Amino acid sequence: IDGSALEPSSFGQTDTSSGRWVPQDPTTTLDEASDFGNNGFFLNFVDSSDMGNDVSGNNHDFTNNNTVTQSTDSPTTNFAVLDPNNCYAAPSAGNLVADGYAPASSNTTGLGVETGKWYWEVTMGSTVGYPVLGIVPEDEIDKAQAPYNGANSFGWYSTQIYRAGSAIYASYATAPANNQVNAVMLDLDSNPQTLTFRRANVQLATIPIPPNKVWHPSFRNGDTADASNITLNFGASDFTYTPPTGFVALKQDNIASSDQFISAFSWIKNRDATDNHMLFDRVRGVYKDLHSNTTAIEVTNLDTVQQFLAGGVQVGNDVEVNTANESYVLWNWMMEATGSGSSNEDGSINTTSTLVDTTLGMSISKYTGTGSNATVGHGLGVAPKMMLIKNLGVTDAWAVYYGDNTDYLVLNTAASTVDDATMWNDTTPTSSVFSIGSNHQVNASSENYI
Repeated sequence: IDGSALEPSSFGQTDTSSGRWVPQDPTTTLDEASDFGNNGFFLNFVDSSDMGNDVSGNNHDFTNNNTVTQSTDSPTTNFAVLDPNNCYAAPSAGNLVADGYAPASSNTTGLGVETGKWYWEVTMGSTVGYPVLGIVPEDEIDKAQAPYNGANSFGWYSTQIYRAGSAIYASYATAPANNQVNAVMLDLDSNPQTLTFRRANVQLATIPIPPNKVWHPSFRNGDTADASNITLNFGASDFTYTPPTGFVALKQDNIASSDQFISAFSWIKNRDATDNHMLFDRVRGVYKDLHSNTTAIEVTNLDTVQQFLAGGVQVGNDVEVNTANESYVLWNWMMEATGSGSSNEDGSINTTSTLVDTTLGMSISKYTGTGSNATVGHGLGVAPKMMLIKNLGVTDAWAVYYGDNTDYLVLNTAASTVDDATMWNDTTPTSSVFSIGSNHQVNASSENYI
């Protein structure tokens, strides 16, 4: 902001749900581009192909000289990363790559969990030494540099999967290959609580761990040789493999108090202007809106819903959700379930993700169509009485199931009911799945639906 000294509230605000300080679009407090001054700039990093784009109106674009890439990890949507204060050497690549750590050294994340089911992936590059994947309790992180003496030395737990060069030092079949993606799963809702290791997508080892602790993902080098090139993914990038049902990415918004009901589906409409109806949900994530009044495809807009909260949503300055002095209505469906859900495998189509609250009686699923008659799991435990389905990438009309398995309604028009066997395959939903036919509105091959 050239020539101005603004208050902190121009750049951030307190998240009323979590108490965290989160970023705020400064254009919500600045009226015109001229308020940025002659040399001011604002980079919002929305366009992955033009990361240095200045959206202040001054066109002071930056050049991407070091291959800066876009990530969903931000102060607003905060994923786990390695904590430089608890790593032998400073991690790189946004604190997700450990390179050059010494014998008996440990590397630990800053985000800890005490309940829930968590999934993350670890890729071993050209590694030497004995990198051991595991977890460490929060109250013993300061002991993490102690010599490695086994699976539970100083309270540090691992599945004892480690390697030295091409050899593996454990009784779990062959050694992990270079650049192979391995998975770790931490189940703190089971009894006993467990830590599980998968090499690629094959489960190899599960061990029990002590209860009533706050755990941090970690890994150690137990050999006398240095080790290097370990890459972690806690969900800020797409996972290589689909997490098992119930397991979620390790991010702050997935960690919620048991007494919080977080907005899962939010519908916003401007009462004073002919703006679109704006529909958002936690499965697709923030910034992504659909319009119930049109056939338009899903749109990504940083200035719309920026966070789902216990009290509602955080919005930017897009005119369809937040124009000064105009009146809006916001409908929220609040779920006790956290995160964006996990794959449901009850139907012939495995959903990409299903978020469900059986007490509320609502589920939200994303799935990819096949073009042939199919079933999709919903997780409700009872047959749904109403369903809204929209093709995310094609300008198809909305399909509405209202209890008649032979007919459907169109949400975005005033049309009367239509009798079409290709919509619901003339099959009533069950307590676990709903049926879809070959109609393009609900089941085109390789197209994505919500």
